[in-house]
Amino acid sequence: MLRGCTMKETSTIEKVVQVISTLAIEELYFDSESKAEIYDLANGKKTTKDFLAELNKKYGRQQVLLS
Repeated sequence: MLRGCTMKETSTIEKVVQVISTLAIEELYFDSESKAEIYDLANGKKTTKDFLAELNKKYGRQQVLLS
């Protein structure tokens, strides 16, 4: 467990790190802002719908879909 974190927070951090690491293997890297957004998504501060809407706005695509 990470110092100063609850078990739930530690679990969430570990999952986010796992996702970011897995994507890095595929040569998909995140900047610190994107990492924070993924952490917010994992903590329930942001919904998947909100996250996808931000991606669509940021990258100017009509629609970003999860597969």
